[in-house]
Amino acid sequence: MWLKKEQTQKSESSGRPRQSRSNTPDAEAIPNVDDDIEYPTGLRLAFVKISLVFGKLHSFSNIKATYIAANVLFEFGSAFAIIAHPLPLHKRPAFQGLFGAIFGVSSIIGPLVGGAFTTNVTWRWCFYINLSIGGAASVVIAFPLQIPQASKTSSSLVEKFRKSNPLGLLALVPRVVCLCLAMQWGGTVYAWGIGRAIATLTLGLLLLIIFVGLQIWRGDEAILPPRTTSQRSIAAAFCLSRCLGAHQLIFLYYLPIWFQAVEGTSAVGSGIRLLEMVIPVVIASVVTGKLISSTGYYTPFAIAGACLTAIAAGLITTSDVNTSTGMWIGYQIVYGSCFGLCGQTPDMAAPTVLARQEVAIDASFMLFGQQLFGTIFTSIGQNVLYNQLADLLAAFTNISPASIPSTGVTDIFNSIADRFRS
Repeated sequence: MWLKKEQTQKSESSGRPRQSRSNTPDAEAIPNVDDDIEYPTGLRLAFVKISLVFGKLHSFSNIKATYIAANVLFEFGSAFAIIAHPLPLHKRPAFQGLFGAIFGVSSIIGPLVGGAFTTNVTWRWCFYINLSIGGAASVVIAFPLQIPQASKTSSSLVEKFRKSNPLGLLALVPRVVCLCLAMQWGGTVYAWGIGRAIATLTLGLLLLIIFVGLQIWRGDEAILPPRTTSQRSIAAAFCLSRCLGAHQLIFLYYLPIWFQAVEGTSAVGSGIRLLEMVIPVVIASVVTGKLISSTGYYTPFAIAGACLTAIAAGLITTSDVNTSTGMWIGYQIVYGSCFGLCGQTPDMAAPTVLARQEVAIDASFMLFGQQLFGTIFTSIGQNVLYNQLADLLAAFTNISPASIPSTGVTDIFNSIADRFRS
């Protein structure tokens, strides 16, 4: 039995470096990527679309095959469903702490490797390397991974497709797209009062109402079953997950831009500066996992971590061009430590209060909230930045406000005369 558990741990751990690469190592390349493609919103929108689908598939499909497919598609929400099957409840926090350590080691190495790729080759190598790592992880997962047999009830492909609730997905994805477009267009590309901005907001609200109605109508077959998502612990964990995702992704996106466009560091230097945030997250996550496993309580860590993370995030927002090196290093250390204190707690709510077959759906619910609000608030952050740039850069560059979203941060910086950059 222990051998099977150990094999499962190794199999699941093999995918962790790839998941961590989706968050931290590409961060220092963002200013360069942003010049060529719309990176943050597109990437997070893909997470939002896929996470709920795979969470639902886990409830009625072959778990091992689904997990391998999720690994191929760079989806890590399935990892929590894998944890839920072979491990007893009281051991899961410790193993999630172990996975956090693996995640953290990759997160530490990732920014350095990603920065080196961006500086010396091209930012595209930050993504090319995932192909080889992903292929190796899929092989490791395919053979030793041990999962209990699922229910013997057989369903046709049509029935499985119906259970995956495609109508809910069709209502959800356009709604998020409309909201992100409104946030990115408003005040820069189009004025807030014109038809396009109003239409996208109105359509987004209408699709939200349709999505909620579909979830209520489908009941337990919905992508987000109301019976479980309305449970007190699950609802509270979802609120925490979405708040953490919102400010975490904003910092991961804009800190590298600050370091490179304002401080003038290279992509490698930006990656090194991010370590002040990443390393404390790693240490705090591992320690918290051990403490939760030994005490059996995760809510105190969630509450304390959420409060302290909000304060730490506020400290980071006070940074300006006159902030000393010691201060911005200290701010990141405090933020990373506080985030690590509560970052994994939302994923522990579902295994604690729900039946085993429901864990996968609600684990994907947590990932969905994190990525959804990260996507939305990154778009809001972009809108705030673009509107401020439109006002502040008028005297220093000939770039029109409407072209700022498509210009890219480093291109904007390079268009400013040298005498204004100091």
